[in-house]
Order: sequence, then C-alpha cells, then structure tokens
Amino acid sequence: MTLRGRKFINGAMTVVCGCALLIALVPLASVLWLVISRGLAGLSFDFFTQLPKPIGEPGGGVGNAILGTLLIVALGSAIGIPLGVGAGVFLAEKGDGALGRVVRFVAEVLSGVPSIVVGIVAYGLVVLPMRHYSAWAGAVALAVLMVPSLARGTEELVRLRTHLAACQEALRSDRAVGKQLGFLAQELLREVNTIGSKANDAAITQTVIAMKGELEKFREQLDNLE
Repeated sequence: MTLRGRKFINGAMTVVCGCALLIALVPLASVLWLVISRGLAGLSFDFFTQLPKPIGEPGGGVGNAILGTLLIVALGSAIGIPLGVGAGVFLAEKGDGALGRVVRFVAEVLSGVPSIVVGIVAYGLVVLPMRHYSAWAGAVALAVLMVPSLARGTEELVRLRTHLAACQEALRSDRAVGKQLGFLAQELLREVNTIGSKANDAAITQTVIAMKGELEKFREQLDNLE
C-alpha cells in the first residue's frame, strides 16, 4: 500500500471514530441536560441540611447522607491511616524478614479483593455482632480498603527517599559507581511505577510521568558512559 493510501485510510478511520464519539455523547449530554434542568431548581440550603421525607411528600434533603459520609471517612481514616502508614514504614525498614514477606503478601492480596467482598466481611464482623447497622461497619470496610494501598505506597516512598539519598552520595563519590547508579536507577524507576499505580490523583500521576522521563534519560546517560 502506498503512503497516500495509508494516509487516506488513517483520515477516514479518524473521521469514523470522531462520528462514533459524537453519537455516544448525544445520550450522555441529553441525560446531563435533563438532570441539570430539572434538578437545579431543587437545590437549596435545606436540601443539604434536612432529612429525607417519605415518598410522596415534598421537600426533604440529604443531610443524613452527607453527615454519614463524613463520619465514615473520618472513622475509616482514623483506623486505616495509622495501620497503612505504619505497615509501609515497617516494610521499608524491616521488610526483608519472614514477617515482612507475610505483611507484603497480605497487602498485595487485599489490594486485589473486590470492595463487595470487603463489605460482606465488614457485615459479618461488625453488623451481625452489633445486630444493627452503624458507621463503624462502613469505617471498618473503608479502612480495610485503604490499608493495602497506603502500606505499599508508603513503603515505596520511604525506599524512594533512601535510594535518592544513596544516588546523591554516589554521584559525589570519586570511585567508579556506574553499576551502583544503574542499580539505583532501576530501583527508583520500579518505585516510581508502584507509586503511580497506587495513586489516584492527577497531579501525582503527572509528577510520576515526569520522574519516569528523567530516570530514563539518566539510564541512557549511564549506558553511554559505560
């Protein structure tokens, strides 16, 4: 196939994909317009502070849902953040032993458990013994979901700081450190990739992408020196 033919097919498929995107956006835009046009008039201060009314009665709000969400997040953070950060620091500092391998394995397994399964476990551990629903059940489930990501992310952050310090020390050294720098660059790239995979923030993702680019350039320079 000639270059002109490939360019024609590329342009034609681009137009087809654009048309498909526009067709898919039509129902989405219509739903958003329907929600905004009919729901905007119902927004008020009472909507965010009042309790829901029975079906058929006008008024009401979502005050209980907002308060419950804040309470669950606060309790879940109080449980999950100390455990996750503590486990991460332990894995980074003392994680080479048998206990460290067990903790790391448990964290990896928990990070792949569906949230519905965690909810069922929290139901069995908290709701059934208490015989009623409460914010504690949601907090326990949220903490279990938080701990694995916090543990692995904290571990890689601590290791990243340690390896950056070792890299700076090696660069200031007068001896041959090519192999050491190559190993450190590989470890830094692995840690940055792990942090990027655990992060759910756009700013962190952009920082990770920039760091990966700089590390790749650093590795290329090391290869040229060798």
